[in-house]
Amino acid sequence: MRVHIDFNEAYKDYCVQTASNPVRDPPYDPINGRYTPSDDGINTAVPNVPTGPVAPVPPVDPGKGGTNPTDPGILIDPSAPTTLKPGNGNTNNTDPSKPTVPGGLSGNGAFTAITGAPGIEYRWPVQDLASKYPDVFNMFILALEALQKMPETLELSYYQLAGIHGAPFQAWQYPQAQRVDWGYCTHKSVIFVNWHRPYLLLVEQTLVEHAVRLAKEFTGSDGDKYREAAKKVRLPYWDWSADNLRGRIPEVVSSPQISVIRPSGPQTIRNPLYSYVFQDNVMKVRDFDGFPQVNMTETLRTPLNITQQSRHDVINARLEATFDGRKLQTFQIFQINTFSHFSTARFPSPGLSPLEWNSVESIHDDVHATVGGRGHMSTVPVAAFDPIFWIHHTNVDRLGAMYQAINPGSNVEPLVQREPNFAFPNPGGIEDMNTKFYPFRHPNGQEFTSHDVSCADSIHKYGYAYPEVPSGKSGAELSQFTSKAVCALYAPKINTTNFRSMPGGGWERTEWLAHVTYDESQIDGTFKVSIYVGDVPASTDAKLTDKSVIGGCSSFSGTQKHNAQIAGTLPLTPTLVTKGVTPANKEEVVKYLKENMTWKILKGAEEVPLSQLPSLCVGVSAAPVQYFPQEGRLPTYGEWSTYYEATQDKVGGMKVTDSALVGSKNVVRVNGTDNGSATTLETPRKRPSYFSY
Repeated sequence: MRVHIDFNEAYKDYCVQTASNPVRDPPYDPINGRYTPSDDGINTAVPNVPTGPVAPVPPVDPGKGGTNPTDPGILIDPSAPTTLKPGNGNTNNTDPSKPTVPGGLSGNGAFTAITGAPGIEYRWPVQDLASKYPDVFNMFILALEALQKMPETLELSYYQLAGIHGAPFQAWQYPQAQRVDWGYCTHKSVIFVNWHRPYLLLVEQTLVEHAVRLAKEFTGSDGDKYREAAKKVRLPYWDWSADNLRGRIPEVVSSPQISVIRPSGPQTIRNPLYSYVFQDNVMKVRDFDGFPQVNMTETLRTPLNITQQSRHDVINARLEATFDGRKLQTFQIFQINTFSHFSTARFPSPGLSPLEWNSVESIHDDVHATVGGRGHMSTVPVAAFDPIFWIHHTNVDRLGAMYQAINPGSNVEPLVQREPNFAFPNPGGIEDMNTKFYPFRHPNGQEFTSHDVSCADSIHKYGYAYPEVPSGKSGAELSQFTSKAVCALYAPKINTTNFRSMPGGGWERTEWLAHVTYDESQIDGTFKVSIYVGDVPASTDAKLTDKSVIGGCSSFSGTQKHNAQIAGTLPLTPTLVTKGVTPANKEEVVKYLKENMTWKILKGAEEVPLSQLPSLCVGVSAAPVQYFPQEGRLPTYGEWSTYYEATQDKVGGMKVTDSALVGSKNVVRVNGTDNGSATTLETPRKRPSYFSY
């Protein structure tokens, strides 16, 4: 039996009961369906009953994007827990740890509306926020500490917000469970970048509310200073491709303790960016059952075992060893032709250039695996409990906004869903611009979709900007501005040794790529295909830090079996230059790679035989690339050529029979000559039955 509940009437009754302690009513904009933030800087997305009209709730499309065929807000199964209860709305201007009224008047049940924080403030690199804006950083740390101390059963606690991503596989406000072994998060999906944007907004607006509340406790001149600083709190980011860090985790994140200013004065506290300490071990053991992190009392990064601390020195050595390739890889994602290919690590359509095998998700996956090791960041369902998750994903969001600024109008293109999640349990549907981002909703009850976040200025609408994506510029101005910023940050440094000057302006260099694809369902859990040029060390730590390592193409999963064909690229040119091999000399490069390039499969500290990944296909391609550093515009790529001689004699190496996968001139190097598109009688490698494009 299903019961129809009128949540508007129930909400009115609740407001009457709490009339002695009312929550102030913010202005309501019925046209845009948004509640205007209050003038004291608090995100008041939870109103009393407004006097004006309430935005109507659109009907639920029963088949769109794999949604539940029933209305998850109106038709409530009485045997299931209702979301209508105090303490589950936005925190407003009350203590976020105390019960408040339920949020929203959409008729869709109690929920937390996502509006973003008021105003437009910059999200800064976390180390810059700490050094250049210490008052804002202070309020950010105090807010994060307060969020982590909230009782873990409250929906706006750190524990519950992190749990949206994966474990404990429970409904966060709605819809009711359709699948209980996956979280809401979208991976190997064209909406990967877009879905995480409202997720970050939810956490960000919650942090701002904490910061504003805490700032009221300061008095005198400090009170004015910290109240202003609290309004500027935004999520910072960690740019793992920035020259000043060379991939290393910033010290303000890796330090176990940190100094803050409280209303009572200076104090040293446990750093809330270092880890999250679980409050309720019984609940954690129940919710994390089956995961290797189940017995860890706090989040850990690359620990030796559950009793050890995070090993930031090891992580930093691994990230720095692969920095040069990752920096160029980051630069190259802005040359990807479509937002869908930019966004997802899913293998693109056959016949596209090797550059299209790259993606922001692929880089993101490898950072997850490198930081996590045996810890939380390497397992999808528990990754968001590590505080570094938020500054890592804020950087992914930043790169997404930069791509949108440079490529206005490039939107999500329809693609078959291969990965299930909490709300969309059955793979096989189409994900597109209309796919709903459960559980994230606007004040009028409508779910977020890609329509809300597919242009660069959407970030300004939700209260933030990046240094590379400022507000107030026209589309053309912003595209040019962001292109220059990308070149300044990530373009290779021009020198006369490896670049040649072009008559019409600019500089040219031959860029070499290793491109990798495989069916990640063939090995359980998170693992990576690590590429080497040179002798491979024996120990696992050395395999990930030695100068011979180029980088990795990682399958970021967990205990679940993922079932996508994924792809990634690893730039070879920086290593060739370091080794003294001339990139323009194709015969020299191919001979060198044939003799010195190899790859290993690493799963944590364990090496996995290549035979366990029969779908593995590693190829080598090159193209002439023209750079224009003085003009600040992105480079121009010439025709790609694939050199099978470098890989075809190795297990998992690309052969001529794989030529349909890559859009390039098929070059078979025989006795130093180019024989064009050769034919062979070899049988092509077997693809998984679901491998469609």
